Amino acid sequence: MYIRRIKLPLKVVVVADDWGNLNRLPHIEQALAASKVFWRVLGIDLRLSIQGLHANIDPTQSVWGPLTQHLHWTLGGQVPTVFVFSDAPRIQNGNLGQAFGNGIAVVAGNVLQPGGAETWLDELIDHELGHLLGLGHEEGTFMAPVLELHNRIVTQAQRTTLRREAKEF
Repeated sequence: MYIRRIKLPLKVVVVADDWGNLNRLPHIEQALAASKVFWRVLGIDLRLSIQGLHANIDPTQSVWGPLTQHLHWTLGGQVPTVFVFSDAPRIQNGNLGQAFGNGIAVVAGNVLQPGGAETWLDELIDHELGHLLGLGHEEGTFMAPVLELHNRIVTQAQRTTLRREAKEF
């Protein structure tokens, strides 16, 4: 059975207050490659646009105002945007990520699995993108309120919502 793939644009902005912090770019690119695979299995092809932003924004404080100043909305609607703070282990309120209204999410980019062996930035990005596409928290799935490493479970209801909302972009 053929499932029509949905093309979903996603802007990823790597935020660094020091150009040296962009040394995490290969790590971020690797996470985005893994995210593309996750979404492709769901029938959604991420169309990534990756940008760097050199700005002195403290991700542990309110970031909504400073980040919206850096966005350039396109005619016909906005592109969901994930800001990755390349050197931050946490963001506002001690969280690893947060989705805002208007298609904006932020994630900590210096996120390591306990023991430091593998990164799980891809799972964090996928979780926040799930919020941008209308999902709430749901235990036992990739949308669990507390991120569980390597939890890639997606319910049929979640898949339906994700595909419907992705078509809107």
